[in-house]
Amino acid sequence: MTKCNILSTLLFNSLLLVCVPGFAQAAFEAPEPQPVSFALANLNSFPDYLTESTSGRWCLHVAASRLYGMPEIQPFGFWAGGNALGGGLRLRGYGLNSGTYQETSQGLEYRRFVNSAIEVGLEAQTNQIAIEKYGSAWAGQVNGRLRWTVPNRFTVAFTWINATGSSIGTGNYPLPGRLVLGGRIDPQKNLALFLEVEKTSRYDLSTRIGAGFMLLRDITLLGGFQSDPNLAALGVSALIGKVRAIASYQYHSELGFSQCYGIGLIF
Repeated sequence: MTKCNILSTLLFNSLLLVCVPGFAQAAFEAPEPQPVSFALANLNSFPDYLTESTSGRWCLHVAASRLYGMPEIQPFGFWAGGNALGGGLRLRGYGLNSGTYQETSQGLEYRRFVNSAIEVGLEAQTNQIAIEKYGSAWAGQVNGRLRWTVPNRFTVAFTWINATGSSIGTGNYPLPGRLVLGGRIDPQKNLALFLEVEKTSRYDLSTRIGAGFMLLRDITLLGGFQSDPNLAALGVSALIGKVRAIASYQYHSELGFSQCYGIGLIF
């Protein structure tokens, strides 16, 4: 499939989503511009493990990406989070604007440990889509997370995206649903390894492997591979005082390179 066909399909499906009954796909499929996850081949179970290592301190991040080298597909986003209300809070936002087509989502997540090993999280998310001269639509959904950690050994994480099975548009077209099971192990203090499998509501099983290696105290190298679709990813994170900068890249054998850049402030 060519780059032009990808964009045409995205816009055509979006028109169907709002206006036309029939078999259309929801448009919320592009990876969010989260540079750590991006560098780990779209890892969902541990989307920002570098920030999580700041022990609950509040952080604010902004990021933007360009998918497959196409200026028409440049998602942008932000997220902020830290300890609050006896647990952890995270607020995030995402957007994509190609002129005649706009897509946004916002989410608020609360996480809390139920005991020393198990953490649960619940996120309320809203999604909006608008197409010039055709109108707009919005829908809400709920996402859930569960993590089980054995200290100094491993962590297992389960994520359910769109647990409510929400749909959008006058034709009630289903938003993407995802079931994700992932694991993390740290064989060395400066090395984190990840393995993840994901089943979506409309695609085959995907497998991801990733690694983060702390080359120096403030520099971390990231890399990963995803199957179905096959892509490889690389990234580097640099911490300068309270500022973290991350550059991430992905390569798809048919669609080419994608890039994602982010900067964050740790309070």
